[in-house]
Amino acid sequence: MTQTPPVHITLINYNRYEDTLECLRSLDQLDYPDFHVMVLDNGSENDSVERLRAARPELDLQTVTPNCGFTRAQNTAMRYVLDRGAELVWMLNNDTVVAPDALSKLVEKLRSDERYGAVGSVVMDMADRERIQAWGGGRVSYFMGRARHVSHKVDDATLDYLTGASMLIPRKVLEQLDMLDEAFFLYWDDADFGTRVRKAGWKLGVAESSRIWHKESATTQKRSPSMEYHFSRSMVRFFKKHYRGSAWPVTVGIGGQWAKRALQGDFKRCAAVWKGWREA
Repeated sequence: MTQTPPVHITLINYNRYEDTLECLRSLDQLDYPDFHVMVLDNGSENDSVERLRAARPELDLQTVTPNCGFTRAQNTAMRYVLDRGAELVWMLNNDTVVAPDALSKLVEKLRSDERYGAVGSVVMDMADRERIQAWGGGRVSYFMGRARHVSHKVDDATLDYLTGASMLIPRKVLEQLDMLDEAFFLYWDDADFGTRVRKAGWKLGVAESSRIWHKESATTQKRSPSMEYHFSRSMVRFFKKHYRGSAWPVTVGIGGQWAKRALQGDFKRCAAVWKGWREA
């Protein structure tokens, strides 16, 4: 591998061209000498494609329609750059801005140990720039049936997954694991990928000097019934896939989620939780 291996950066846009343009402006300031950015528009229902093309005529902008879900869109984007020879892929959320040295620090961390299968950034809160949203990723509780980001510094070995907001992945790992699992239409795809990376014998790492700032997007605020459905469905799929005694975490996780919505009096979301559980 060369001193500064080329990196392909993939961004997924869905209706939020303003966020994507802000992210692109921050990528313009990267100090890394060799990177290529591609944006995949995932069936936007507004004028995102026209806006992006007008603002960035040189942008490598690809489109799919209709919306195929985040995980399949991300796989589509990564396959596109892999077909063009990518050896390192930086999977990055479009509602982020990055520090100028964010990519350099990711590559430095990845190359520090050949056993790393993926490395992530420290994810900061865009609204409160000193608050950590995720120290690279988080942990899965098989007892409580949930996954939670870690918001303080921890050893790499204690993380079960890296958040998909910022993850640098070598080509050989993507090929070995056959990309992200598209059974996870939305949510839990990063927990699944991190679990598979570790089961395959690779390590997960956090480049603590690599910082990105992430917006509290609509998907992390109050979930709609549709998003509640996908969250529940993906949760059940995750535990059935990775845990022999899945009945316990599924019961506790789904039961807690349903009870919380019931106490809130939000019965549409209760029904969505039930539907997601039943279909999974």
